[in-house]
Amino acid sequence: MVRLLSRLALVTAVALVANGCGPHAAEAPLAPDTRADPGERILRLRASARSISREADGAHGEVELERVEAWTQKAESLFRAESDPSLRDLLLDTAEGELSALRARIVLARARQNLQKARAESSKSSNNPTSESPR
Repeated sequence: MVRLLSRLALVTAVALVANGCGPHAAEAPLAPDTRADPGERILRLRASARSISREADGAHGEVELERVEAWTQKAESLFRAESDPSLRDLLLDTAEGELSALRARIVLARARQNLQKARAESSKSSNNPTSESPR
């Protein structure tokens, strides 16, 4: 039992590290910077949304990504018109928050899948007594 728990803890730790340090980690939406140019924030949002759309399956992110795109388009039109900067910033903050929440759900789903795989593999090895103990 102790061996099983230690293997499960190791697999979980590896899965969490792999999910946190992958190529998508650098593309995650950044916290809003009051000094950042709104145009730069819009570009970052669009790049993050493209990255997330490649990772998300259709049912889990389509609506959220459409919302993010709509908010980003509205913020861009306000930015180009140089009007209502408070609404523009609110739209950008909202879009960034939505992308962060969506990324968290994707990572959580991936971690759950990895945990289920690890449990299935450990149950297979525990059901096969010849692989665990030599006779």
